[in-house]
Amino acid sequence: MMNTSVLKPKKINVIGTSGAGKSTFSKKLAQALNYPYIEMDKVFWESNWKWPTDEKLFLNENNQ
Repeated sequence: MMNTSVLKPKKINVIGTSGAGKSTFSKKLAQALNYPYIEMDKVFWESNWKWPTDEKLFLNENNQ
């Protein structure tokens, strides 16, 4: 019997241009696969669209 858990990716990154429907597609994909939906703008940017320090970014990334 094949172990199918080996074939399941841990994370899926959806990329594309602004307004292409990445968020809509990603939310539906996450729901269909029973994966968490992580919005990268919320992970990356600080309030008022400030660029985060490396320390804050990597701390945030490790908590996802």
